[in-house]
Formats: sequence, C-alpha cells, structure tokens
Amino acid sequence: MNRDKHTIRKQEERIRAYERELTAVRNSLSFKLGWAFTSPFRFIYDFLTQLGIHPWFRKKEVIPYKLRHKLKDLSLSEQDRTDFHLIVPDLDEDKKIEKTALVYLPFFAVGGAEHLLLNVIKCLPTVRWVLVSTVSSPSSLGNMAQAFRKITPHVFEVADLLEPHRHALFVEFLFQQFNPGICYVSNGSAFIYDILPLLKNRHPEIRFVNQVYDYQAGWIQRYVADHHMVMDFDLHIGANPLICQAYAQKGIPLTQIELIEHCIDTHVFSPDLYSSVWKHQLKQQFGLPLDKTIIAFIGRLHPQKRPLDFVELARRMEKREDLYFFMVGNGEMEEVVEQQLEDIHLSNFCRRGFYKPASDILAVIDILVLPSAYEGMPLVIMEAQAMGKAVVATDVGNNQEFLSYTGGGVVVPNIGEVGSLIAAIDKLLQEPINATEVREKVVKRVDAKIIAQQYDQAFFGREIC
Repeated sequence: MNRDKHTIRKQEERIRAYERELTAVRNSLSFKLGWAFTSPFRFIYDFLTQLGIHPWFRKKEVIPYKLRHKLKDLSLSEQDRTDFHLIVPDLDEDKKIEKTALVYLPFFAVGGAEHLLLNVIKCLPTVRWVLVSTVSSPSSLGNMAQAFRKITPHVFEVADLLEPHRHALFVEFLFQQFNPGICYVSNGSAFIYDILPLLKNRHPEIRFVNQVYDYQAGWIQRYVADHHMVMDFDLHIGANPLICQAYAQKGIPLTQIELIEHCIDTHVFSPDLYSSVWKHQLKQQFGLPLDKTIIAFIGRLHPQKRPLDFVELARRMEKREDLYFFMVGNGEMEEVVEQQLEDIHLSNFCRRGFYKPASDILAVIDILVLPSAYEGMPLVIMEAQAMGKAVVATDVGNNQEFLSYTGGGVVVPNIGEVGSLIAAIDKLLQEPINATEVREKVVKRVDAKIIAQQYDQAFFGREIC
C-alpha cells in the first residue's frame, strides 16, 4: 500500500511539473510573439480548410527533432522484444475475430470515458480489443482494469510493468504484435499526443482516431497549439454538436468529424430489476430514510462537478423535512467536502464513496442533481433517465438538448446559482416526470447496442478522407 501511495505521489508530482512547464512556455515572451506572428497564417489555413481547400502542407509529416532523437524513432532492440513478449500473451485464434482495435487510455479510472468504452466493446465481440494505459490510476478514482479483462485478455497497465522511458517502445511493440486496423485515443494525454507523429510516420496504414469530451476545456485546447492533432488523426469523434463544431473551428475537415453520442446499457439500468422490497432493503443499507424524497449527487468529487454546490443546496433546504440529500463519490475534493459537512452539521445529508452497481443507487433516489461547470454528455444523466428518475443539471455540454428530448428534467442556465437548483427541484416535485416515457426515449436513442454500431461503422465501415 505504501508503495502504491508513493507511486501515485510521484505521478502527481510529474503531472504538476508538466503543467508548470506548459504554463511557463505559454507565458514566455517568445511564445506570445510567435503566436502573434503566426495568427494571420492560421487564419488563412482555417479559411482554406473551411472552403474544402487543403493547404499544400496539410499532409506533410513533420516529426520534432527532439522527440525523434529522444525516442530513436521507436526502434525496438532484441532485449525490448524479449521483455515485452513476457508481458503480452500470444494471440488468440478466435475465428469470430474479424478486426483489431488498439485503444489508448491514460489510466483505467472509474469515469465516464471508461464506462463508455466498456459499453461499446461489450457490444462488438468480433473486434479484438487491445487496451493500454501508461499512468497508474489514483486510488481515489478507482480502477476498471478488471472489468475490461472480463471482456479481453489484452489489457496492459504499463505504468505498473515498465519504466517510464520504455512506455513508448511498448506501445510500438503492441502495434507490431497486433497489427490493428485503428488506434483509438479514447481519452487523451500528453504522452500519446507527443508520440503521435512518430506512430503515424511508422504506421501510415492505420487509422488514428481521437475523442475529446468538452468543446472548451481539456484536450480540445491541444488542437490550438499542436498542428499534429489536425494532421495526424484521421477521425475526430464528438459526443455533441458543440464539440464537433469546435473541431471544425480548429481546422478539421467535416469529412473527418463524426458525431456519436454516449451510450449506456439500458438492460442494466432498468427499473424493472428492482422490486419495492429490494429498494426498501437498499435504502436501509445506505442509511437513507424510507419516507422522504431522496435528492442525489453522483460523481467524482472534482472542481468540474462542483460538489460544494450540492452541499450548499442541502444546507439551504435543511428545513424541508420531506427531503433528504445523498452524495455518492470520491475524488480530490473529498477532504474539502468532508470539512464543509463537519462545519455545518447537516441533519438531512449523508455521503458515501463510489458504489457498484450504480443502478442500485439510482433505484432508491428520486431526483439527480448535477451542478457541473462543464461536461460533454454525462453518462449519469442517461443512466438516471433510463431508470425513470428526474434530473436537474446545469446548461453545459449536451444537457439542454438531451433533457429537452426526454422531457425528464430541468436545466438551470447559470453555473453556481444554488437558488436556481432549488427552484428546479421544486418544479419537479410539483410536476413529476413521466418515468415510463422518459425511459422509452432513452432506450430508443442511446442504448449501447445502437451506439456501438455507430462506432464500428466509424472505425471500420467507411473510408476516411
């Protein structure tokens, strides 16, 4: 356990060091002058791309000298091959396997991107899935590696197996060993984006696919500073129109942008699986009152999710004896949340860490509240709606469009306005949703089997211009 904590601490220190270096570069005079000088050229590039005219340098492959020199063009020694063969099992001779996909994740945390990927690969059994991560999952975020191993034996947590300087070489070994048709970056990291030019140069026959989860924050910003994101990825997936529009604004041709919504397993998230007796027992297990409306927050305790807004919501509604507030999740703000709860001594509130299956939690609540600062399309909203539960959410990502489609909730316009959250809850209490109708719409639109076929078509079913 101590070694695990030490490893996590070292990884977090490396991440913070990288962020400091990146900030220093962006604040430097040379960076600002360079950005100002290239602005007219970037405007011309974007304008020509929007017209469907690719500039002459569009397909030119330029590998940074420092990166090429550091990694030696990803050349594998005999010792590398010997060592890596001990890690990678022999290929299975399953006749059902028709194609291979190599998927990169930074780590196997318990998160939306990981659950989305799990739902997709469950529904595509004719694909050989090779999953690789290069960062140890912080214990506070959980680990889904075992869930993936139940579906495919080719799951590699490289940070626990090899020294950091060999991570890129191991990824190259996987390319040679499995010969995938596509390489899908399901959740970005500086590591995979930094070696992207080398991988693309060595494997031009492979389709490289990227996905980001917000149109303003996160890895979408990498497209601004790194032209290889535009040049070397063949396909860019967005879960909502705003993300797809952001891709286009960064210079991606429309023929290389794919809108694919998130999905859930609606057979798992089904209210029919929970009898009244079973829900009664679950409430007792969670320490929830049997005679009150349960308002819940489910998610990572992270600044993005604004968990303190939910705590403040409970504080302001403490005198409402018909309501009880339930927070489920772990994360970096856990200590802050606990301190806040200790300071104000709420009588209408309880909290617990991550819990599986999430459908058990959703079965016993009445209203889900998600006060996030930004999102793509939160899976927890889809899951709650599939269970016939009402939702209150901020107007971020695709929340407004999805809840308007289902008719299963209220979207508040401004982030951080707890009063608006209170008004939305009151509205749902006065005008309950039609749970059956809401679930039917969710099943029709975002069931995993439907969305998985869209991924299959995007990955393997058509030519990417």
